[in-house]
Amino acid sequence: MDKLDNLKKLKSLLESNVITESEYSKMKEEILNPSTPDVVSKKTEVPKKEGVMTVSFAGQFALIDMKVHLYINEQFHSTQSYRKGFSVKVPLTVDKLQVEVKNISITGTNSTIYEFEDFEQGRDYLLELSFDALSSRFHKDFNLS
Repeated sequence: MDKLDNLKKLKSLLESNVITESEYSKMKEEILNPSTPDVVSKKTEVPKKEGVMTVSFAGQFALIDMKVHLYINEQFHSTQSYRKGFSVKVPLTVDKLQVEVKNISITGTNSTIYEFEDFEQGRDYLLELSFDALSSRFHKDFNLS
């Protein structure tokens, strides 16, 4: 319907001698056969979806709350609560991940290191930790899902 309206207006302009016959022909052709605009092709990379490793500890009852220090790839990440537990999300931006969990208590500091490689791109992982009260350290065994 838009084309028809435009043609009527164009014809009116011709009959009113506002435009010439050649201008009318040219504009009529443009209305009936519009030229398609040049399409600029630009390749853009779609950003890769990063995965996330969630390091989780449910917490454990203790009379005195120990502090738990998390280190990600040998860099200090955060301090967490042994009694309350924690859930920390770590973006997977590299192929290797080292999670070190240090529990700091009155009797000293114990450390457990977990190492992971070859993550699937865009996949999220859950690392569930457990604690051995007898040895006062986090288990080397863990649940990764």
